[in-house]
Amino acid sequence: MQTIQSEICKQTAALVATMDSTSTSTIENLKSELRYENEKLPESLIARFESANAAIPEGFNAKLGSEIRVVSDMIDNVSRDADKENCHLEQCH
Repeated sequence: MQTIQSEICKQTAALVATMDSTSTSTIENLKSELRYENEKLPESLIARFESANAAIPEGFNAKLGSEIRVVSDMIDNVSRDADKENCHLEQCH
């Protein structure tokens, strides 16, 4: 009985040592991966920011041009309506 308990203790200790070694290795690998990702993160964020920043003026200019055309069309319509109304009023007098 004593021998069995002793063997169980030895095997448990060996298992714990193996698990500790595996855990330590896994933790070190994860730390290494995190360091690598943290080194690459600023470059990635800068690239994404520059890309988005370049796209903003393009989108803004397209939207602004579209709005200008809409307002110009509205002004033209109001001007034509005003001319028609003036013409109608001049004919009425």
